[in-house]
Amino acid sequence: MSTATNQPGPVTGTDDALFGIIEKMQSKYRPEKAKAWGSFLDAGTGAHSLQWVRKLPLESWVAVTADKGMQATVEKELATPVAGETAAGRIVLGNWDDGDLLVGEAYDVVLADYLIGARGRRRRRWWWRCWVEFEVLGRYSCVNSPL
Repeated sequence: MSTATNQPGPVTGTDDALFGIIEKMQSKYRPEKAKAWGSFLDAGTGAHSLQWVRKLPLESWVAVTADKGMQATVEKELATPVAGETAAGRIVLGNWDDGDLLVGEAYDVVLADYLIGARGRRRRRWWWRCWVEFEVLGRYSCVNSPL
């Protein structure tokens, strides 16, 4: 059995395995967006993901957290300059159970790793419906639609 080596992400040079894979997949499957990812939603942000997001080639970004403590953490992180920062963004305190959260907004890229994990623990079929809506139906209402 072979093991893959953890190579730096091709966009930011990240050594985080998940973020590196996302960068590689973005470059491979959306080559027209490899150098300009557009608008970005971090659907369950934290300090680690925010550090990565701030280095991506974005037009804008939004990072959502439902936890006031995490909001304070990421706002503190945001106050620290990052070399190579590409776009201004905003932190939103909110919960995906709120049907009005980010209504009317659209994003080119959605990072939903934490969101899917957190919601999936509470609602077993939710993540499957979310994937079907994202990949098959081309709509994104699953984040605001309880089962």
